[in-house]
Amino acid sequence: MDLKTLISRGDDQALETLGNMLITNDRSSFLENIQLLRKFGRRAVPQFRKAGFSIQDDWIIISPFDNTDDKGIDIVYPPEIETDFDKFYAGKDRIIRWGKFSKDIWDDKGFDVYIDLAYTYFDSFERTGIEYVWNNINLKCVSYLMTYVNCPEDMESQFRLGSVNGIKVWVNNELAFKTDVTRECLPDLDIFLASLNKGKNVILLKLVSKGRNPYGFYFRITKPDGTQINGLEYEQPKVSHNHNQMISHDQLIQLLRSKDDRLKYLASVEVASSGDKRGNDILVKLLKSKDLKIQANSALALTSLNDKRGIETLIKVASSQDHLFQISAGNALSRISDKRLSEFSPFNIKDEQDIPVLSEKISDTQKGFRFSLLYKGEETSHVDVRTNLSFHLGDGISAKCASIASFGIREPEYRAMGLGAIALRKTCDKIFEMGHTCTIVSTGIRLVAHRLYCLSGFFDRRPQTRFEKYLDNDDNYYISDISSRDYKDSDKDEILKLREQYCLTNVGPTESFPKDQFDERTRVIEQNGKLIGYATVKIEPDNPTAEIEFFHIDNSFPDKKIASKALLASIHRHALSNGKNKVMFYHSAPYLMNILYSMGYDLDASMKRHEWVGMLRIASLPDFLREISDLLTLRIQGSRSAGWQGSFAINGERLKATIIFNKDGVVNIEDEAHKKADLIFLANDRIITALVSSDSNVWEWYRQNLITTKPRFNERIRDMLESLFPTMPCMLGPWW
Repeated sequence: MDLKTLISRGDDQALETLGNMLITNDRSSFLENIQLLRKFGRRAVPQFRKAGFSIQDDWIIISPFDNTDDKGIDIVYPPEIETDFDKFYAGKDRIIRWGKFSKDIWDDKGFDVYIDLAYTYFDSFERTGIEYVWNNINLKCVSYLMTYVNCPEDMESQFRLGSVNGIKVWVNNELAFKTDVTRECLPDLDIFLASLNKGKNVILLKLVSKGRNPYGFYFRITKPDGTQINGLEYEQPKVSHNHNQMISHDQLIQLLRSKDDRLKYLASVEVASSGDKRGNDILVKLLKSKDLKIQANSALALTSLNDKRGIETLIKVASSQDHLFQISAGNALSRISDKRLSEFSPFNIKDEQDIPVLSEKISDTQKGFRFSLLYKGEETSHVDVRTNLSFHLGDGISAKCASIASFGIREPEYRAMGLGAIALRKTCDKIFEMGHTCTIVSTGIRLVAHRLYCLSGFFDRRPQTRFEKYLDNDDNYYISDISSRDYKDSDKDEILKLREQYCLTNVGPTESFPKDQFDERTRVIEQNGKLIGYATVKIEPDNPTAEIEFFHIDNSFPDKKIASKALLASIHRHALSNGKNKVMFYHSAPYLMNILYSMGYDLDASMKRHEWVGMLRIASLPDFLREISDLLTLRIQGSRSAGWQGSFAINGERLKATIIFNKDGVVNIEDEAHKKADLIFLANDRIITALVSSDSNVWEWYRQNLITTKPRFNERIRDMLESLFPTMPCMLGPWW
């Protein structure tokens, strides 16, 4: 039976056959069979045990220790001296102790024969807002792992290891093996003999990470001839906590009394960051530490926390630290507006050859440009931008728009020093220089990037949803006088009218406009022979999921809820008839949310985890309003304020402008908010962004004291604001 057939079967007998095939002298077959078995997760463990493999859950770990200078393989860290599973140590930029591998996300990783140490290096997404896969694996660290091996008798055994970089192995406290290499990580790269005692044997590993390589290992024990040791078992040492588990506040307070200044520093930063001033006070004491690095880090931490007691020490010691520290110092000083920050402004810091360590690079791409911030020639952060888009504001009138397609800092060492904020700010400046008055981006509220976008003037404009529903044949929702059917060519003119209605009354990037071509993917509903809505459904032969790409109900239909349910039910029946068991609905309209929940939909896991949202940034309010001045004229002429002559000032923090009206509409837009304007609207930039992008709720803002108007807010002012900037829904489709 060939491998493909075994994999497709996937039953216990097939797995046993694959397991037996691990006993072979053909290395290529051996490696192939390992990777095939790994696909079956925990079900494959009994087969791997026959070949003597350990799995992740056999080990405990303490990590990371430092390997910045690639000398970590020979540095003696505490696990080589003592074994205390409850003791805290000062690791690389964090407090560490022995712990089990966490099972927060991928439960099957615990049953894998490849022990992925890179994954364990990073704190969970819930704590950092950064997914593991969004990091480069440039860790420069040392990890120790321990397991117990229970052997049925005293015997000589063969240890078979695979690692990317250096590894040391101790067997019962005796160093048995060492290598310091860089290579692809595969099983059985290193093979050596070691004696095992009857009963429990303690195995300690030390692994180092160098550069951008995967970081993990394979480990197995066999007889000297490579065959199975019957009765050999791995046992995970007993520890009560997980690796990278958060340390309680009480434990941190105890660590403030540590005799190790490095441990005391790490604990005090955590305590101070929680708002407990006891941490700040310890940091002040550490400004006199004998360890100059601790002095410098304590001064930086205090200044970053807006505690001015660290400033003088920071100014004094920063120049003696490395360039990345100096960049961090400049970032901290800028937060508290210290006048001496210019010395440590990122672009003023130079290397020994008097060359700036930080530079920027702009590269043209097929659809826009890429901004890169470079540290000594290496990219620290990037922003990919699509340009020359249009953001529709209503009635066919749009503003020139750019879209941020991706933004990231992939190297852990470049985070938390202001480089991301610099990259975003310079990117936004470049976007405006190119004539774009607004920028959109899709991100997640739970992502660390969301905070940086907010600091750069972006504001949430549209929740981005992805609903899913598993189908069953009991879904028989019908409305007696609303019928559904497939699209017919004779429907085209009516559907084009519905499409035009949608396009004119929704805001968002014009690239999200629905297609004007219709085919078998189009579903329609009608009442008394009149089309009242349509949807486009993507159905592919090899995909068990049907995807709703577009959905619209006639705005004039009196009960959109009933019509929406009828159209959704039609889609469900259509998907079932095509053999699909699931429906996905991307970026549904807000009014549909409760309807979807009532019909058995739920947000998919990524939506719950990240809380995706579409954000909007107005680069220059005057320029933005000039682009849509015809729309403002159209709206005021159709309102009760038609013919009004005067000046209307919008006054925010960064966003300011004055609109001048005469009897025919908008005649001019000026750059500042005139203090003596006839009507003045005062609010923060978030409110102003919402207002001018038709996401307003003027009455609610007034009730919550979020806006101020001069003259005092009244019905006439409310009517004028709601006429100029009516509330409009966002288009379906992505914002990137």
